[in-house]
Amino acid sequence: MIALFDYLIKSALSITILYIVFHLFFKNRVSFLFNRILLLSIVSFGLLVPILSFNIANLLNFNSPYVSTIIDNEGLITINLREVVISSEAKSGFLGMNLFLILARLYLSVSLILTMWFAIKIVRLVILFRKSKSVSIDGIRFVILNNDYPTFSFFNMVFISKNLYENKDESRKIIEHESVHLLQKHSIDLLFTELLVIIQWFNPIAYLIRDSIRENHEFLADKGILNNGFNIPDYKLLLLRNSTKIRTGSFTHNFSYSLIKKRFKMMEKKDSKIKFILGMMILPLAFSLAFFACSSPELDDSVPINTEEPVVETQTNEEPQTVTEAPIFTVVEEMPEFIGGTDELYKFLGSNIKYPEKAKADGIHGKVYVNFIVEKDGKVTNVNVLRGIGGGCDEESVRVLNSMPNWIPGKQRGENVRVSYNLPIKFALQ
Repeated sequence: MIALFDYLIKSALSITILYIVFHLFFKNRVSFLFNRILLLSIVSFGLLVPILSFNIANLLNFNSPYVSTIIDNEGLITINLREVVISSEAKSGFLGMNLFLILARLYLSVSLILTMWFAIKIVRLVILFRKSKSVSIDGIRFVILNNDYPTFSFFNMVFISKNLYENKDESRKIIEHESVHLLQKHSIDLLFTELLVIIQWFNPIAYLIRDSIRENHEFLADKGILNNGFNIPDYKLLLLRNSTKIRTGSFTHNFSYSLIKKRFKMMEKKDSKIKFILGMMILPLAFSLAFFACSSPELDDSVPINTEEPVVETQTNEEPQTVTEAPIFTVVEEMPEFIGGTDELYKFLGSNIKYPEKAKADGIHGKVYVNFIVEKDGKVTNVNVLRGIGGGCDEESVRVLNSMPNWIPGKQRGENVRVSYNLPIKFALQ
């Protein structure tokens, strides 16, 4: 649940950052193809990059999965692992549900409604197609509507009223306009924006991006028509005669009245080169900032150096372990490995360590620093608390580490060796 909200926040933030730059420097440019690519890049970045789990500091520093090393009073270097975060259950809200669960259900409910509405619009198009006569000309399927319906296109189909279709001189120009939408596959962009709105319905920027993409499609279509030699005044008159104020309730390309003034303006607009150059200088910085916004926070994993006796020692029902005199390595040719890798290690710890009820009741939270050794045979031994917080958190940490399955042991010069690790375990109240 936390991961869902983390993704949504990062996605909304990155999309917002990038769209602000688009709006300030590129929205009113007449390089419509560039704008199309930029808008789709913003949507793709905002939906995909936040899924990745990374820390930008680690990427830049090429850090290993281990945080750092420390040196104790005997000169022994020990590997510090990244912390494990154990969260208590959030306090219950109404109907016995916690706040995160309520918000998650609200979010998913609205997303489900929008998905259903999207499916209904698809079904309505299918029904309209099936109950209408259609003809195919030069790879374009014309769906001829009996009612006075506004002309619109979707993939390789142009929906057009019967009266307009039979007026060959008028319909030819409109069909050329809609053909630009078809040839440039604008319908794919529209489906992409519908997905964005379903996921980011709570973010006003998602709707602005959808509107910008639709507007840009119309500008592209107008430019395609005018490049074919159409006279601008005649084309403007055509738009006025055939545009409609009727809302179709569809996500398709409509021959719409609402964009007339903007389209007229963009037909004769000249670009500002200075503004474009400035925008191109800022754009890489905006993507970098959005990338930073998607980064996971760097954890504070500094481990205290302990020169005293451990607070909690290993406790098992088995016979006491005999600590060998073999040296303990920390930097070896082949490091020990938890079965399945580091991700599986943290999954194991996260699913097995439980927040003690006493600690929750007493409001105890903080980090427990635990040291353990991976032996030559892969067993985990000598589990000790370097610094604890009480409330049962120390004992719970030791219990779970003692229950870990055998690791793949480390090797030095072809021989198995003992390796020491420190692990911070953060108990966080919610």
